[in-house]
Amino acid sequence: MPYKRSGNKVMHKKGESWKVKQTCKSSAAAESAIRLLRGIEHGMQPKKRKKK
Repeated sequence: MPYKRSGNKVMHKKGESWKVKQTCKSSAAAESAIRLLRGIEHGMQPKKRKKK
């Protein structure tokens, strides 16, 4: 699924239009979220976070 960043929003293409998938605190966080989504799409397993 194609993803793009518009400011601090992560958008994905649904049909012919772009829909907001996620809103992040910063544009750097949005870029990181896109990398994570693309990795998951290609079979990467995200690491689990440790409980505090």
